[in-house]
Amino acid sequence: MKRILITLLFSLCCSIAFSQSLEATIVYKNTYKSKYPNLTDAQLTELLGTVQNYYIKGENYKSVSDGKMMQWQLYRGPENKIYNKMSNSDKAMVLDASINEDQVISVKVEKNAATILGYKCDKLILQCKSGVQNYFFAPNLFIDKKLYSKHAYGNYYAFLSASNSAPLKMTIDAPTFYMEGIATSVSLGKVSDDIFKLPAEGK
Repeated sequence: MKRILITLLFSLCCSIAFSQSLEATIVYKNTYKSKYPNLTDAQLTELLGTVQNYYIKGENYKSVSDGKMMQWQLYRGPENKIYNKMSNSDKAMVLDASINEDQVISVKVEKNAATILGYKCDKLILQCKSGVQNYFFAPNLFIDKKLYSKHAYGNYYAFLSASNSAPLKMTIDAPTFYMEGIATSVSLGKVSDDIFKLPAEGK
């Protein structure tokens, strides 16, 4: 269950001028449909939450959820590690971001697919071993993919290689769940470095 929840959180996470990589806070509203026989949509939603605050700056990002199980996920580029904090553990679980158990089979981009929060978005379709992932991204919310070239986990670099941008809407259709996330606000500007510190470093 932990691995599944981490994958789900990453998918949400899973995030500006062209001369500088995105520094921003994006808020998403997320909905879920469970494909587990013993886990209802309501239970899955309660575990993962419906509101996700996503912070990105340089080669770091952090996702904070209002779920009862998943609390936050932090990626720190210099270490190429992902820290996942769950409510039932005092310590964050650490993952090597260079490892990816999924595989992208095909990539397709549809131009001018939607307008979200005033941003014109293209649609990226990733057909993966784990299922279909759709991302609506605004090209002018630029993320420098070179900063995440070692981040294979969750198909993150595969996504950035095709989009060079943050998603404003995403749908993940996997064998065990379906999720949709859509941005409700985008705040461009300074993001504090303190957000990307581990709790012990903030003391």
